[in-house]
Amino acid sequence: MVGEVNKIILNTLISRGGIWLPDVGSLQLKRYPATMQGKHILIPPHISVDFSSQRTASSLVDVIAEVASIDVVAAEDIYRRWLNKCHSGVELTIEGVGVLKNKSFIPCKEFISALNCIYGSSIKLRRGVHRVRTAVIIAAVIAIIIGVGFVVLPTDKSDESRVETPMHVVENIPAPEVVESIAAEETNEDVEADDIFVEEIEQVTDTEVKDEYRHYVVYGSYSTMDNAQRAISALASSTDTSECEIIELGRLYAVVLYANSEKSECERFIRDNKSQFPDAWVHSPRRR
Repeated sequence: MVGEVNKIILNTLISRGGIWLPDVGSLQLKRYPATMQGKHILIPPHISVDFSSQRTASSLVDVIAEVASIDVVAAEDIYRRWLNKCHSGVELTIEGVGVLKNKSFIPCKEFISALNCIYGSSIKLRRGVHRVRTAVIIAAVIAIIIGVGFVVLPTDKSDESRVETPMHVVENIPAPEVVESIAAEETNEDVEADDIFVEEIEQVTDTEVKDEYRHYVVYGSYSTMDNAQRAISALASSTDTSECEIIELGRLYAVVLYANSEKSECERFIRDNKSQFPDAWVHSPRRR
């Protein structure tokens, strides 16, 4: 009986936002805005339970009568028996909700966590934001000064002599054997390029073969590769698993029973094996 009344209080607080305990007081949910703790810690908005000696919500007796479909007299009797068992001295313990002591209510951590599941924990703000902005501004100013310097400073006349240097290089024609070695290197590069081209053709061919099957009959999807392999091992006791394979399906690993380029063939496979694989389905990946 005590546990049932405790659940009624908890559910009423969540659904209606408050409840009044006759001869005791009212429990009310209250939302608190985000606040700053010191200069660098942000406390997010949160919900807590406040106590008031005034009646601010529905009576627990009425709620018990409504939930149990009984009259108010019987509900009053249940409430009084519950209060006698849960009230000890100056404390009233409501399991799963909290403890009322000296007109101060201390909610359970689990209950508060459930109420504030959509809010995060406190946030520590990063220091030195102004320093970063100052560093960025200084770097931008330095970059502008360097750019202006390149534009304003005159061009060095010695650059003209540097332009004429290739004329001397033309006079030093390399020996024939050097030309032959260069030609040999170019031939080797052509051979290597041909090999790379052949490898690329082979890779494209492999991709086309893999894309031949665009529809798969999936037996089940698993979170790890080991689980998928164990599923195939379990199937081996009742069916031929020689054509089974494992494909990646997003973050899951799917066990494939049958694959075909035609979706209708996969659907036919499911119809023919409905009794053996009642949960099998067709997966058709999108073409890239």
